[in-house]
Amino acid sequence: MTMSSDAYWMQSELTGGAPWDVDANIQPESGADSTTPKKQWISDTNSRRSSALSHMRQVKTPILILHGENDVRVPIAQAIAFYRACVCNKVSVEMVTYPREGHFIVERRDLWDMWERLRRCCDRYLR
Repeated sequence: MTMSSDAYWMQSELTGGAPWDVDANIQPESGADSTTPKKQWISDTNSRRSSALSHMRQVKTPILILHGENDVRVPIAQAIAFYRACVCNKVSVEMVTYPREGHFIVERRDLWDMWERLRRCCDRYLR
């Protein structure tokens, strides 16, 4: 996300550094060999630890993903990856994308749809 989000500075804060930040004191993860560039060790370590995908085996809660197709804050590829991880880990998941919408859903018809889906999800899983 640091490389594709419009809020790249925030993403690097959340992950402990951007992929281009290099700390000479970081050692390779177990399994990395001496031919793997140190920068790759750092990038892989930050990405894996901060990614929700790396914690998918612990997800048990049903997931509802509502996503604008034109979101530049959280690119749609991130939502698709999370959806696929849910499916592969047998997590109950529903994903809806809204054409023309960005990070915030603003079109009246899409807002109605979003709130109705949220209501149904809460009724189904919280009652």
